Amino acid sequence: MHGDHGTLVPRACARSYPRSRLRKEVVRKTHGDRGTLVPRACACGYPRSRLHKEVVWECTEIMGQSFHGLAHAATRVAAARRWPGKRTEIMGRSFHLNEPHPILRSILLILISFMKHIFIITALFISSIHAEDWQPEPGFKSLFNGTDLTGWCFRAKTKKEETKAGEILEKFDGKTVSSDAHYSAKEGIFTVTFPTEMDKLTGQIYTVEEFPKNFVLKLEFRASVNADSGIFVRKPQLQCRDYLVAGPYKGLKQYKAQDWNLIEVTVKDGVAHCTCNGELLDAALPLPATGPIGLEGDRAVMEYRHIQLKELP
Repeated sequence: MHGDHGTLVPRACARSYPRSRLRKEVVRKTHGDRGTLVPRACACGYPRSRLHKEVVWECTEIMGQSFHGLAHAATRVAAARRWPGKRTEIMGRSFHLNEPHPILRSILLILISFMKHIFIITALFISSIHAEDWQPEPGFKSLFNGTDLTGWCFRAKTKKEETKAGEILEKFDGKTVSSDAHYSAKEGIFTVTFPTEMDKLTGQIYTVEEFPKNFVLKLEFRASVNADSGIFVRKPQLQCRDYLVAGPYKGLKQYKAQDWNLIEVTVKDGVAHCTCNGELLDAALPLPATGPIGLEGDRAVMEYRHIQLKELP
């Protein structure tokens, strides 16, 4: 035993000391937050390689040590590869850096595996937290719950000159994917994909609710390269695309390609004022008296999130 660190100490004993007894004599002592494996007995002349095989190294106990200590050990091992021929001390033992040691190799492999799992779990946890933590701004209500397509539907196709939206054909309450598989909800993102069929009726999805009052609509979108989509306000469409490539607003300065951008639509007295990241898209888009909010897929993939609406007095 050296200081507070663990050491493997072969103790002299009779040559005939039984192997099963040797295993039973391997005990674990604890000093502070570090563990020590101490073989209490071994045979004189018992081969060291055989002795190492007899020592039961509990991986779960290694994981119980401080993460800082393991990281420090990994740094030391990495240094050993970069500067061979020197000596270092890891967990209280002095090792020649160009001499492999089975315990060090085991510690390093365990540490690498442990860190990989921690990284994956942390990434998934952060992703789920971000999806669940978002809440509408004060006074706004969410039109998309982030987990499924509740509140959204397919509507009957109508002529362009008609001001009223079509009748509801199919609702998707509790479903994560629409019946045509072009719309899906996962981890806070509403994904719209291009419909391949000739009739693009199912290229449009709408809210079940309609909005006759003045309101402010906010949503974020992320376009794949050259993506073409649209946002229906009551019924008329505002083009939502990978603007710098697909147009029609190629002069936008604040647009972020393949990143999240904010669309804000303010509806007042039958006219919509539309912006993207604060830059003007349409100053006065004429609207009918009432209607739903809709999304369209024309080309490539478009993602939406944080769809929220606030009615104005």
